[in-house]
Formats: sequence, C-alpha cells, structure tokens
Amino acid sequence: MNSRLRQFSIMLGILVALASISWSGFASEYRSISVIAVAGDNLVARQGLSKEVLAYEGMKLQDKDVLTVPIGSSLILKLDDDKYIYLEPDTQIEIAAAGGPGNTKTAIRLIKGAISSAIQKKLGPDETFSVTVDNVSMVVRGTIFRVALGADGDGNPTITVQTVEGEVAIDTGSGSQHILENNLQAVILLTEEGGTLESVDEPIDYGQLPPETRDWLRDALREKLNSTADPEERD
Repeated sequence: MNSRLRQFSIMLGILVALASISWSGFASEYRSISVIAVAGDNLVARQGLSKEVLAYEGMKLQDKDVLTVPIGSSLILKLDDDKYIYLEPDTQIEIAAAGGPGNTKTAIRLIKGAISSAIQKKLGPDETFSVTVDNVSMVVRGTIFRVALGADGDGNPTITVQTVEGEVAIDTGSGSQHILENNLQAVILLTEEGGTLESVDEPIDYGQLPPETRDWLRDALREKLNSTADPEERD
C-alpha cells in the first residue's frame, strides 16, 4: 500500500469514528440550546467534564447539562427559536432536550430556586415542554409561567406555580391534576409520594415578585402579544 492510499485509509477511519461518536453519543445535539444573557458567574456542569465551566453569552448547551446560578446572578436561555427560560438568582436546573423540528421534547428539572418560561409559539401535537420537581410536573403547550421552590410556615417544601398567560397542566404525581389558567397561581406541598395541592386559582400578586422577574415576564408577554396574528388577543 503506497503512502497516499495509507493516509486516505487513516483519514477515512477517523471520519467514521467521529461520525459514530456524534450520532450515538449525543442524539439530541440537533436541538439549539444557547445562553443569550448572563449576569454574574454562572456555572455549567456537563457529562464528561471533570469540573464546571463558566457560562457565557452565546454558549451552546447540551442535553443533561446542569446550570447553577448563584445569589446575585441570573441567566436567560433560548431553546430553538421560540422558547425562553429565565433563571433567577440562587437557582439550579438540569436540561433534558431531545428531538428536532416538529418533535421537540423539553423537560427542565428544577433543583432549587425559581425559573420563568415563555413558549412564544404553540407547540405542535408531537412536542412537549415541562418543568418538573421530583414527581410533580407542570406541562404546557404555549404559555408564559413561573415555577418557584419555597417552604410553608412550618418549613415544609412547596412549589408555587404562576400562570401569566395561557394554561399550565399540573400533575402532582400522587393522583391529583389541575389546569391553572392565566393570572392565577397554585401552591403544592411536596410529599414523599409527589405533591398535594394546598391552594389553587389564587390571583397572582405581581407586586410580590422580584422586580427583575416581573420585568422579564412583562417583556415576554408583550413580545408574545405583539407577535400574535389575532388582533383580539393583542387587545
């Protein structure tokens, strides 16, 4: 075998190996997940990396990345071209994102803190978007909403779900479901089995939200209403 043929064979072997890694090692790389705004030193933990790395504007994220936002920091993510997530200070999430156009599957596991999400275009019949806490899940089709971890007066862990626009389907994981409509909130008491609905359909007190969160939700709602083709909905 001459040297040119040997080099060609080596290069072909490398290309085949790389193709095998890219397709089998990360099937959801087709999804576009990026950091579009950063305030402070936020960290990204990724499978295969020995230590966390600092998040930066324009950073491309991957399925199973864990993001940690410390006190005094914040982060905004963009998924595909129509899904946005605002991570408040002292928040940690894990991203699970797979599929492609018309078949996106997104699940955000909230580990601590609070996030606000805006799905600007209604999801297709084969698409899903949810925020989960343990066995409790909040599922949406095209909604602006906030999920926050906290505690009640006795120190028991709670989830507060606030629907700014649209509807959120709440599944407590222990046999209870509820549809939470716009401008209403629900509080879920976390239990070993999942969760218990403590209060539902209470009006959101927007004045109690952190100012940065309130501003982000207002801007997301304005952008969604301005882009809708329905003039009655814009009004």
